[in-house]
Amino acid sequence: MSRNKKLLILLTVLVLCVGIYFIADRFLSEESLSGGNIEITSVDSGKITSIKWDFEGNQCEIKKGDDNSWYYADDESFPLDQDTAVDMLSAVSSVKAVKEVTDDPSDLSTYGIDDPQIKLYVTADGQEHEYDIGDYNESSGYYYMMHTGDASLYYVDSSLYDLFSLELLDLAEKEYLPEIETEDVSKITIASGGKEIEINYYADGKEGFDSQYKYFVTDDSGNQSPCDESTVKSLITGFTNISWSSCQAYNVTEDDLALYGLNSPAAAFSIEYTYTVESETASGEEQSDNKVTGRDTLLIGNSFASQEDGENYYYAMIQGGKCVYALSASSGEAYIISGAEELFSKELMSFDEADIQEMTVTYKGEQYKITAEEKETTDEYGDETTETVYYLNSAEIDLSSFVTSLSELKASSVQQTEIGNKGDLLISVKNTYKDGTQESIYIYSYDDDYCAAGVGGEVKYFADESECDDLYDMFKEALKAVEDTTE
Repeated sequence: MSRNKKLLILLTVLVLCVGIYFIADRFLSEESLSGGNIEITSVDSGKITSIKWDFEGNQCEIKKGDDNSWYYADDESFPLDQDTAVDMLSAVSSVKAVKEVTDDPSDLSTYGIDDPQIKLYVTADGQEHEYDIGDYNESSGYYYMMHTGDASLYYVDSSLYDLFSLELLDLAEKEYLPEIETEDVSKITIASGGKEIEINYYADGKEGFDSQYKYFVTDDSGNQSPCDESTVKSLITGFTNISWSSCQAYNVTEDDLALYGLNSPAAAFSIEYTYTVESETASGEEQSDNKVTGRDTLLIGNSFASQEDGENYYYAMIQGGKCVYALSASSGEAYIISGAEELFSKELMSFDEADIQEMTVTYKGEQYKITAEEKETTDEYGDETTETVYYLNSAEIDLSSFVTSLSELKASSVQQTEIGNKGDLLISVKNTYKDGTQESIYIYSYDDDYCAAGVGGEVKYFADESECDDLYDMFKEALKAVEDTTE
């Protein structure tokens, strides 16, 4: 064997050995990390009086007050979230590592300790403890850390980094409303685009309207129309359970509001409500009979693009609050409403087929009076069911599909005033129900995309043209079937 070949074989073996060594070393290192629990420092949390940290040049310090609550050292009026402060206190009272990397690190720059991401200072009983959190080691999934006075370099998990990579505004306690149910809200006022819209809640419904409608919006003419309930409830819960993205400013003054467009907001959403406050009797028992009324307003200001994540937000705040927050663009836009018609219910006729007693259908200029009866039937398995059967001049007419489609027909949009330039009447239906109430719909041609529709009064609705055509054709086919059988 030639000398060159021997050298090549030796080099190959050497490379394999080195590779096996590093793989084994990494495997064993990762094995040794699992379940590691090395205590670096342990301090009585009751004796800790100050926690200070420097994250990427941003310094922050919180101190313990005489009442054991925590405050921001540079401004005691800052609304510090006490839960976050307690989490920080718990984290620094017992600092643990998952592994000692080395007891004599020769080059601190290798681990990011010479210029740490976070410098953390904890003062307890007059003594200061300093911790340096360096680089993140991707292979292990841990951060490097050293404690002043200890020559060892450690691996620590992300808990300390996550807590102390927070900036001041991340520590602000967010403001929320008391726990309110949608049914507790009796009145809503929306000021947007120079208009003020009022919505009222009627727990038992409103006379002259189907009992399913509880929310009514007042239009520009002073008339009340049913609201789309899901939209109104979404607006209420969006405020009562609001999800702030982040705090943008605290202790804002009237002069500060202009900076965020909150002095002349894009929308002001106000709710008046009644809620129950729990209290204790003289014997210490809890009671829930203390009713409290309130009014709160959500202000939506200017929109802005975040430099951190590139997403769009709105500046927002609770009127009378201390802080300005970022609210997601989709949440903010929901409250910017240009007119009452955006809140109108798009239900055209919503009824239960079993409630129908009589239908009067106008088709091609002719009126057809149809009666409805309930009939008991037995299916092939012997089960009894009840179905509605329709009769035209004593002849049975199959209107089941027509009636179902009619009850499910919804408007695409609603106008505040009557639609002009509507075409010919395509079909109209007047339902008389078993309780004596009546409901009518009129459908007119309009254009290639929409039909114009009116329910009971003015024609203010646009409905999908294809759905209206289907309805027209269903009645046409049902009528033809009856005519064919009676000839």
